[in-house]
Amino acid sequence: MTKVFQYSIVRYVPDVIRDEAVNVGVLVRAAEGQRFAFKFLPRSATVRKLWPGADQALVRNFERQLTSCSEKDEPLGRAGRVKDSEFFDKARSEFNGNLQLTPPRAATGENIEQVLKRAYQTSVAEPGLGTRPINYQMIAPYRLRQRLWTAFQKRDLLRPGRVTKELVLQGKHAPWTFDLGYENGALHVVASLALNAPTAEANLGRALVLKGMLEEVRSTQKGGVKGIAVVEGLGNNSSPKGSNEAGEILTDAKIATYLFSNLSVLLTKVEHDLA
Repeated sequence: MTKVFQYSIVRYVPDVIRDEAVNVGVLVRAAEGQRFAFKFLPRSATVRKLWPGADQALVRNFERQLTSCSEKDEPLGRAGRVKDSEFFDKARSEFNGNLQLTPPRAATGENIEQVLKRAYQTSVAEPGLGTRPINYQMIAPYRLRQRLWTAFQKRDLLRPGRVTKELVLQGKHAPWTFDLGYENGALHVVASLALNAPTAEANLGRALVLKGMLEEVRSTQKGGVKGIAVVEGLGNNSSPKGSNEAGEILTDAKIATYLFSNLSVLLTKVEHDLA
């Protein structure tokens, strides 16, 4: 019989100010609160690759705490017992530094092991270890994506037949995830892009990653794919180093750009496209 579960992704955030993160684990609880389960990346492999100086002990300590909570049926500090219905809300308030939890999502499955495996493979496992789309978190922090999704949600655009959240498309070599996607004769994909890094190399690199993502999916999708970048770090005289050149890369790749500071322009365009 199909059952209902909640799950949250555990994120390691090496720099809280920049809010750039990597998914390191997943925590699942049964909706009725009888069981919970979790799984983390082995030996923080991905964290070491992206941030060699990262505090890897932080993730391992959290995993050990969860193990103890499971074996002894004890609370996770002030967050309470994982089985409690309000646990995720309390945990998100408690863990808001280098270790964070995403807002809980609902999932259905025959058992908690099935849901844990699916959530881990989709959102945490390294490429080659599961079916996870290639990580796209390096081009924009989670807070920008959340800001974009919230704006579309307020306009009632995030629903079936309108705009799809976290659209995964198969590229020539691997699947790629875009923040949003919609169709009106042609497929449009929308991606958040932070061009406010302190170095020109980082900003140019982010633009090149998005360009490569579009090239990958354009080579496999019939009917063409139109790219849209929603950018932070453009549009003023004090733009970060390399951001203007990164904008030129997007233009050359035929990726339309919109500013986070003026999201209403994009929202109006999408509403017109879907009318």
